[in-house]
Amino acid sequence: MKQLVLWLAYFDATKSRREGRRVRLDLAVRKPTVEELLAAAKSLGLSAKAMDGSYPRDFWERGRVAVSWEGKKYALLKRVGAEVRKRRAG
Repeated sequence: MKQLVLWLAYFDATKSRREGRRVRLDLAVRKPTVEELLAAAKSLGLSAKAMDGSYPRDFWERGRVAVSWEGKKYALLKRVGAEVRKRRAG
C-alpha cells in the first residue's frame, strides 16, 4: 500500500481548481478541517493519520492527512469527499 497525502485545499469549496481544489464542487465543503478528513477516512475503513505541514500553494494553510490506499488517488478523493459531505449534512 502506498501513502497518499490529502490536503485540506483538495476538499475546500471556497477554493478554485487553480487554488488547489481537486474534487467537484458537489463533493467539496466550506473550510474542511483535518479532524473531518481523518474521521471520514477512518469511517471508510482506511488507515489514516493526521500530520502537520503547509500546503505548498498556500503557506498559511496547515494540516494534512496521510492515508494508506491502493488505487487511483482521485477515487480516494471522491470517496473521502462524499463521506465528509455526508457527515456535515447530518
